[in-house]
Amino acid sequence: MAKEDCATPSGHDFALANCGRRATRRAILKQSLAFTFVVALGGALDPAPALAAPGDGARESGSASSHIRLVIPPALQATGVDDISLYQLDKNATAYSDEFCLQGTAALGYRIIAQPGNAPYQLRNAQNRELPYQVRYRSDLRQEGGELLEPGTYSGPFRSDPRADACRHGRAVAFDLELSPEDAASAGPSAYSGSLTLTLVVE
Repeated sequence: MAKEDCATPSGHDFALANCGRRATRRAILKQSLAFTFVVALGGALDPAPALAAPGDGARESGSASSHIRLVIPPALQATGVDDISLYQLDKNATAYSDEFCLQGTAALGYRIIAQPGNAPYQLRNAQNRELPYQVRYRSDLRQEGGELLEPGTYSGPFRSDPRADACRHGRAVAFDLELSPEDAASAGPSAYSGSLTLTLVVE
């Protein structure tokens, strides 16, 4: 999927119709890094609640209209993370994808921890009945289906981007998350609300 670069001042939301892009440059690299991804998906039945404000100094990017936000904790702002881009994969905001660059020993691997957000993520049908949902994880954006992400920890493989110019420094990482009803055939029209917190720990 083609993405255009969108320069955005730090701390401001930006539209994700085609892409969103943040660039961070830092000289110090720590052994252990952590990203917190807060994915809040809102639908017509229940408006998505406001997200809790991040800690002092945290930097956010995302779109209020799509209810997708990327939160970078203050501790990560002094690391070797570069070329962070965020983009929405479909108009219903049921898929989330991210791509970033890592330097040094941080490029060895990573794992994802999933847990409910401040307002638990919910999927409801037109009769306002809550439906079971699932989250699938793909470390390669071209992979079909993907791995089912159970609550807890999932250790995923590291993917290098084939583009030579993908990273100014280090290696490129990409992953894709898709949220869907467990029984899509019988779900019918549905809407999303609440939030799901995903923490990416780089090892």
